[in-house]
Amino acid sequence: MLLFLPACFFLVVSTRWPLASLAIISVTVPGVELTQAALPLGRACTYSDLTLNCLGAALGFTAGLVVLWVKSRRSPFFHRDFRLGGVAAGSALLVMLALFQGAVTPVEGASEALGVTPAQDRWAREAAVGVFGEHTRVAQVQLRPATPDEPVVIDVTTDEGFLNLSWAARKILAVDSFDRQDDGGTLSSAQAKAAGERVANRWFAEEVKDSEVTWDPLGGGNGPYSLSYRRYHHGVLMPMRLDITVTSSGRIMAITVRSMKDPDLPKPVLDRKEVQRRAEDLTKLKVMGEPFLLAERVKGVWRPLWLVNVGENGEAREAPRIDAVTGEQVQPDPVMDQALPSDS
Repeated sequence: MLLFLPACFFLVVSTRWPLASLAIISVTVPGVELTQAALPLGRACTYSDLTLNCLGAALGFTAGLVVLWVKSRRSPFFHRDFRLGGVAAGSALLVMLALFQGAVTPVEGASEALGVTPAQDRWAREAAVGVFGEHTRVAQVQLRPATPDEPVVIDVTTDEGFLNLSWAARKILAVDSFDRQDDGGTLSSAQAKAAGERVANRWFAEEVKDSEVTWDPLGGGNGPYSLSYRRYHHGVLMPMRLDITVTSSGRIMAITVRSMKDPDLPKPVLDRKEVQRRAEDLTKLKVMGEPFLLAERVKGVWRPLWLVNVGENGEAREAPRIDAVTGEQVQPDPVMDQALPSDS
């Protein structure tokens, strides 16, 4: 605002052509935000900046008119300025209005806090609307630079909740809404499931493919529901995870995902009975429940592991992992190391 106020003031006072000056102002002031939307400058076209720029320009233009009127004691407008400057100003205003209506959509928030390119900003807004709905208003889009442990992440704040996005992979990493309660919607279970599946198919096509789906009410009521996708190869649970929480009105409450390619694994050798005996021999405890196979990384190498709960007196004590090929008890690598979106 302080940048454009004096600039527009001195333009009007120095040219003494108010409407011609308005034509120049109408192009240059919103043109700054148009440039930020069109070029990869690391800044975005925002409502707040556009409003402040125009406010500063309007104050400067008005102050210039007042000074011209005080100095001449007559109207600062004259016939030639009306004829030439008025047409130019009107044309400039119509062109800018058309551009902002049809080609550029400013974002909410202050661009100083963003650090995203126009392409990143557009995709982040598309993801927010795709998850929360067309009514969603984006408050802020902010970049988190890459670190040795994770790629570039874009954090999106909306009036509905938060999204974390992986820019390099163009993946949604997590969604968390502000409202953590079911909204008492009238959708049937099948209709609410369909709403969750639309989001899953649109944004998580790779995770959905060939996955087994479960749909369960949370808390024993009519909502919210948990829509879960898991993938199995030869009975081994793959590392990919996708869980979507959907309310009874079809609103997306939360999304958690681990986007990973299915690793190549050796074929398991130990069956369930053998691994139960092996677990009891190794731990000197009793097996509780049914063991199951999952893919985890051990010293950087993907292996099929049996997860076995063991304990005593009806209480679980440990959950050892036993290699389904060698029968050895192993310690898997930390889950964080296995959850990078770029991992293969």
